[in-house]
Amino acid sequence: MEHKPSVWKAYLIGFSVILLVIIFSYTSPYRWIENKFLDFRFQFRRPVPLSGQITHIDIDDKSLEVIGRWPWSRNKHVELLDVLYDLGAKMVVFDVEFFEPTNKSLPDDLQIYSAVDSVMGQNPPDKNLSAEEYANYLQETRYDITGEIIRMADIDKRFSDAMKFCKNIYLASNFIKDDPKQLLTFEGTPFHITYSPERHLSLNHENYIQLPVLNYAKGIGFVNIEPDSDGVLRRVKIVRLYNGKIYPQLAFRVACDSLGISPDMIDIVPGKHIKLGKPGQPSVVIPIDEQGQVIVNWTGNRNAAWDKTFEHISYQYLTDNFYRTGLKAEEDPVLKNKYEEQKQELISKIKDKICLIGMVAGGSTDLKPTPNAPMVPGVMMHSGIMNMVLTNNFINRASKLMNLLIIFIIGMLITLIAGHLKPFVSAVLTVVLIAAVVFIGFKLFSDSGLWIELTGPLTVCFFGFTSIKVYRAISEEQAKRQIQGVFGRYLAPAVVNDLINNPDKVRLGGEKRVMTVFFSDMADFTNKSSNLGPETVMEWINKYLTAMTDIIQENGGMIDKYQGDAIMALFGAPLITPTHAKQCCWAALDQRKALPELNMRLQKENLPAVDIRVGINTGEMTVGNLGSSKVLSYTVMGDEVNLASRLEGVNKFYRTGMIISGETYKQAKDFIEARELDTIRAKGMQRPVNIYELIAKKGEASAQELELIVTYEKALKAYRERNWVEAIEALKICRKIKPADGPTTLLLGQCLKYQQLPKEEVPELINTLTSK
Repeated sequence: MEHKPSVWKAYLIGFSVILLVIIFSYTSPYRWIENKFLDFRFQFRRPVPLSGQITHIDIDDKSLEVIGRWPWSRNKHVELLDVLYDLGAKMVVFDVEFFEPTNKSLPDDLQIYSAVDSVMGQNPPDKNLSAEEYANYLQETRYDITGEIIRMADIDKRFSDAMKFCKNIYLASNFIKDDPKQLLTFEGTPFHITYSPERHLSLNHENYIQLPVLNYAKGIGFVNIEPDSDGVLRRVKIVRLYNGKIYPQLAFRVACDSLGISPDMIDIVPGKHIKLGKPGQPSVVIPIDEQGQVIVNWTGNRNAAWDKTFEHISYQYLTDNFYRTGLKAEEDPVLKNKYEEQKQELISKIKDKICLIGMVAGGSTDLKPTPNAPMVPGVMMHSGIMNMVLTNNFINRASKLMNLLIIFIIGMLITLIAGHLKPFVSAVLTVVLIAAVVFIGFKLFSDSGLWIELTGPLTVCFFGFTSIKVYRAISEEQAKRQIQGVFGRYLAPAVVNDLINNPDKVRLGGEKRVMTVFFSDMADFTNKSSNLGPETVMEWINKYLTAMTDIIQENGGMIDKYQGDAIMALFGAPLITPTHAKQCCWAALDQRKALPELNMRLQKENLPAVDIRVGINTGEMTVGNLGSSKVLSYTVMGDEVNLASRLEGVNKFYRTGMIISGETYKQAKDFIEARELDTIRAKGMQRPVNIYELIAKKGEASAQELELIVTYEKALKAYRERNWVEAIEALKICRKIKPADGPTTLLLGQCLKYQQLPKEEVPELINTLTSK
C-alpha cells in the first residue's frame, strides 16, 4: 500500500538541500561546528610522534612554593642558565616576557641571600632571620659581600652577560597596538626575512613590535596568540609582517635554527604554505592560511595529558635542588655522590635538547583551552609547533573545492537512497553512510593529518534524508486518510496508525503478549446515581470518564472499552512498551491525585463526588482484532484479564482503593510504593495470587505510609508463620498508625480467630473469595 511520490520532485529536493548546505558552508555557525568536529578528532586520534629533542622546564606549583611568588628575580634565571649550560642544553627558550627593565636599586632580601650564597658557597643558616640578626650573622662570619651586592644591583646586565656567555638563549617578543613612543628597543640582531611581494605575496601588516630589554639573546620570536571565536586555541600565526620585514613566531624561529634554516631558505605563500628548503635535503612544507596561521598539531589526546608528553623537569629542582647541591658538593663527599647521580640523570634529559621554560602552575592565567583538553599551559603551544616542524608532521586542510565536491557526492547518494528505497532500508543505509563519512574523516586525520570537513557531509545527509522523507510522507498522507476513514470510526487511533503503517495486520487473529490490564469502577455508584435523572447521570459519568481517560492516555494506555462507569484499559498494546506495568500503576495514582480537583468541579455543578476502585494485573494474554470480517474490535482475552477485573472488586473486601497483582508489583516495584496485603484465590480461579495495595509513586509516600508498609509486612510475615501473638502486636501498631485501615482490621480478625483454634485446625492461610 506504499504510495510512490514523483521521482523528479525527490531529486529537486535533493539538489536544493545540496545548494543550501554549500551556502551554509560559508557561514560562521558552520565553521564553529566544524571546529568542534576537529576537536573530537584531536581527542580520539593516536598521539603524534615526538621528536625527542624537546624538554620542558616547568614553572610549576612546586617551584612557586619553593622559590616564592611570581615574578622571580632574574638572578634566579641566571642560576638556571648556569645549570643548563653545564648540562649541555642545545637551546634555551624562555616563554617568559622580559619587556620591562629591572630597577637598579639596593637588592631585596632574597637577592642579598643569593649574594651570600654565591660568596659563601652554602645556604644561610636560617632564611627566617630578621635583618638585624642577619647583619650580626654576616659580621660574625666576616665575609665581605659588598661587591657582590653592588654587582647584583644591575640584574638585567647580569642576565644579559649570562646569555652572552651561553650563546643559545631565545626570548619572547610581542606585537602590540600601544603608542610606539613607549616601545623598548632591542640591541641584538633579530631573525627576520626581508619582505618581497614577489616571494611572499600579501601578509597583514602589524602595527608595533615590543622587544625584550635584555641583550645578547641568540634569537627572538613573537608569542602572540589569537584563539578562535569560541576561545579554543587551534591556530597560531607563525609569521608577521612589520616595517618591510617578516618576523617569526618564537617556536618557529627555534625550530628553524635547530634545522639549520636561515631566512634566505624560507619561501612564504600565504594561503598555501611556508617552505623550508635546505640544500641537499627534503623541504619541510608548513600549510598556512591567508593570515599566516598554521593549525597546531597538538601532541597527546584525551587519554594522554599535556604533562605526559615530552620530558618535564620542575624549575625548582634544577635551581634549588641540583644547583644548591652542586655548591655544597665539594665539601661533602655524600653530597658529591648525590650530585653526580643527579647530573648523569639530568644530562640524559637536557644534553643537546631544546629546553623550553614556561609557566604551568595551576593558578596561572597562562592556561588555555585546546582541542584535546579544556586547560593546557600556553607553553605547550610552543613545543607543539616545534615538534611538528622538527618531525615534518602537520595538519593539512582539504581544499574548499574538495570539501564542496564531497558535499555534492554525499548529497546525491542520499537523494538516491531516500528517494527510491523503503523507509527502514533507506534509514539503515543513511546511518551506514554517516558512519562511513565519520570513520573516513577520523581515519584520514589520525593517519595522515588530513582534515576533511565533516559538517557539510553530515548536514546534507541529515537534511537530505529528512526533507525527502517528509515529502514522501506528505504525498502518502492521502492514502493514509483513506484507511483512517475506513477504520478510524471503530478502532483506537494507535491501532489505526499501526494498520496504516502495516496493512497486513488487518486480520481476525491475535498474538500472545505480556501486558498490563487496568480495570476501574466508581465506588458506591448505585446509591449516588439513584437520585439523579438520566441526563444528569450521563453528564456526571462523561465528566468523570473524560478526566480519567486523559490520564490513562497521558501515561501511554489505550482505552479498551467503557462499561457504564467502569473503564478497561490496556498498557503494552497495540505498541509494545517494556514499562507497561509502571505506566499503568502511575496512571492509577495520577487518577487518585486528580480526584480532589475533579470533585470540586462536580460539587460546584451539584453533582456527586467520585471515588474509585482499581484492579491491575500483568501477565500473558491474547491481544488482537476480535469480531467479524466487517466489524472488528481490538481487545485482549485470557485469565490474566479476568484476574485484573476480579482485583478491582477485591477492594470491597479489603476496604482499599487500588489493588495490584504480585506480577505487576514485580515489574513495577522500582517505581512504586506498595503494601503486600494477602494471598487470595479470586472467584472462579484456582491458583493463589499475592496481592498488593498500590500506595504511591516511588519517593512520594509519606512517612506514615512507609511506616505502615513496614509494620504491616512484619505482621503478615508473622501471620504466615502462624505466630499469632507477634502478628497481633504488629497489627495493633498498624491500627495506631492508621486506625481505620481495612486490611489491618481484616487480618487482625483472622489472627484472633485462628489464635483460638488448635494448631491442626487452622486452615490454609489463603483467602478464597466467593464474590466479585
